[in-house]
Amino acid sequence: MCNKEKLRVWPAVVRKEILHLLKRLTVKTYGDFSLRIPGEIVKIFGEILEATCWAMLEIMDRANGVGLAAQQIGLRERICVIDTLNQWSSQTLAELDGKNLLCTEMDITPFPLFLINAKVIDRSKELLEQGEGCLSIPGVYARTKRPQWVAVSYQDQHGFFHEIRADGLLGQCLQHEIDHNNGVLFTDESRVHPGDLPTVQIALEKFSHQHPVNC
Repeated sequence: MCNKEKLRVWPAVVRKEILHLLKRLTVKTYGDFSLRIPGEIVKIFGEILEATCWAMLEIMDRANGVGLAAQQIGLRERICVIDTLNQWSSQTLAELDGKNLLCTEMDITPFPLFLINAKVIDRSKELLEQGEGCLSIPGVYARTKRPQWVAVSYQDQHGFFHEIRADGLLGQCLQHEIDHNNGVLFTDESRVHPGDLPTVQIALEKFSHQHPVNC
């Protein structure tokens, strides 16, 4: 299905570049080396970066995802996109630049979020056990233990600095996508729930046989 373009209003000035990117970018799957390369700091902000963000969002939409990182499409920058608006009820904490988004009833939505050079600057000591999946490892799911909430600093596609603090699905997505920027997967031993590790290892081995990566 390719109807997401009508739902997302692409900036006209970068529309041509978005279409160009969509012709060559695809989601990389488990085993691809690009998923393990830590992202490089983005220093140049402009139309190419903005087009990349919108193209990533389109790829995410087509895969019915809520988040996507640059490493998942073979790029090496610290870029990720997130849109959890349709599952906003999972939030009990959501602040953007000190503004409580839950009190606005989403009159001004932060989504889609384009996060450039994002990094976790604070996190809860309490850990939350939750199920997780990934567009780069379709069909594989496991429990993870992550901080209940995180605070993240980032730049938007224009280079302006922001800070977002969230729990729920948004908090989980922030951690998941920033992990991608660092070359970390939710199935790694450092992330997956110990009780799910044996099952995950078997599932990954099976996935690798069914989806061999051409080097």
